[in-house]
Amino acid sequence: MRSSRVLGYGLGVWLGMVGISLILLPAEGKHEALYESIKLTTMVALVLGFAIRYLRKRPMAAAPEGVLVGLVWAAVTTAGDLGLYLGGAFNIGLDVYFTDVASSYSVMPVITGLAVGLLAPKPTGILSAEAYGAALAAAQPAGHSEADELAAMMAAAGAMAATASPAASTSATDAVAGTQTITEVSPTTDAEAHPEPHAASQVRAVSEIQGGPEIHSAPEATAPVVPSPAVASHAEGTLVSAAASTHAAEETDRPLYIPRGNC
Repeated sequence: MRSSRVLGYGLGVWLGMVGISLILLPAEGKHEALYESIKLTTMVALVLGFAIRYLRKRPMAAAPEGVLVGLVWAAVTTAGDLGLYLGGAFNIGLDVYFTDVASSYSVMPVITGLAVGLLAPKPTGILSAEAYGAALAAAQPAGHSEADELAAMMAAAGAMAATASPAASTSATDAVAGTQTITEVSPTTDAEAHPEPHAASQVRAVSEIQGGPEIHSAPEATAPVVPSPAVASHAEGTLVSAAASTHAAEETDRPLYIPRGNC
């Protein structure tokens, strides 16, 4: 509660009542009941209006605070009236003033307490769109945008996914590396399985020059030679002729047998 605002509104209530009293002063003697009723209605309207204005400035005010504000306004109004009384504005005694006039100011705390307690906004726990936007803008640091927030959320999600499945990513990397290795080795394996004669000779020559073993080369496989029928017949004839020549040479080289003994 700001005392300056409360005192200012109390002064406004007192000035309003003084103004209506001056307006109704000619009718005070002849129509005293009407004068008193209009004055009381004006006081209630002034107190209620300033209470609502005060509540707009302090929406979180409660009923006890409203009662306190009403007491302050009643004190300000009484003090103003006493100042006028000392100045000779009233033609009645002081006891009559407190009995007839000042006693009516006791309704001010009741009016302000009820007005503040009933008209104050109740906390619902749900912020309006404007309040939520203002709170969000105040919570965000300077230079922060929705794009930066989205990028940060995506980066956090990626980090969580990588942390949650390191084994899966490692297995996938090994599988890709293994596939590449097999793909790279396959042409060499085919070349080793079916080596060309010239290529094998060149590889062997290069290995002998470098003084090292052959790299990525397999030993030449000896395939059985199947001769054709004509070649087989010629070979058999050659073998028979060679065997006969050998036998004849052995018989020619052998010395003649001359029997010895008694003839």
